[in-house]
Amino acid sequence: MREVIELDPAWSHSIFQSFYILPERRGLYPNRVFVRKTGAGPELFFETNSWGLKGPEPDGTKPVLAVWGDSVVFGHGRSWVEMLNDIQSNLCALNGGLEGDDPVNILRRMWEANQAYKVDVNIYFPGWHARPGYACDPPSDWMPNPMLADILPKVIEQKMPGKFILCTVPIWLTPAMMQQDVPAYFHPEGNITDTYFAFWGNLTYGKDLVLNIYRYMSERNDIVRGMASKYGVSLIDLDKRFAFSTMEKIREYFFDLCHFRPAIYGELSQILLDELKRLKVLT
Repeated sequence: MREVIELDPAWSHSIFQSFYILPERRGLYPNRVFVRKTGAGPELFFETNSWGLKGPEPDGTKPVLAVWGDSVVFGHGRSWVEMLNDIQSNLCALNGGLEGDDPVNILRRMWEANQAYKVDVNIYFPGWHARPGYACDPPSDWMPNPMLADILPKVIEQKMPGKFILCTVPIWLTPAMMQQDVPAYFHPEGNITDTYFAFWGNLTYGKDLVLNIYRYMSERNDIVRGMASKYGVSLIDLDKRFAFSTMEKIREYFFDLCHFRPAIYGELSQILLDELKRLKVLT
């Protein structure tokens, strides 16, 4: 039996999160359906299954693929991960994203799910955060990337039953892009589905901060690439896939420093499918 929850436009984001994020960020509440009012009546926003993941209920007839990550994976409403089900009917694609989640907790959630359920393919997206919490914290408050470098090999060496794939984090705000007047492109009005474009959460844009974030996240991607190479783990390099050179293109695909714009979710699903076929995970 699933509980249906209608979104109240008056809710703050933290109140809304309290309806789907478990205490201590252990994951998502299972068996919940979130709907919102539209002029045409109630509309599905997103749903969680009995596993506590976004997406359909696994029925044992299709291989299960789960993408684990932070809010970039969680997405807005029905995300690019769930949309993979629309273009690959012989697959059950589940969204293991959790807003504000750090790389180590993402690994913990992935590991625990694989002990409880049969997951055929796990894609690990380390995300942007470094300690639990939804706030966007400056790099001086972040845990060192070496923690990821220490724990990730242990997870790889334990060898989960299913296929394990590593994924890099797209970083569009490179030193080359910093040479442009990036704040001139910010448009905090509007909606993330159309014209909204900003820096990141409550942080104020500054070149020193941006450079520190770039270095930190580049190091994280280097760790992921290094682990893939060292241990022979398959890699999906989204960072290279979204290496754009113009702000116009970046605004088309992202609504801030790290989040994909919902309008391109369908294209992102196709990219993921193409990568899975390249890796011969799917035919």
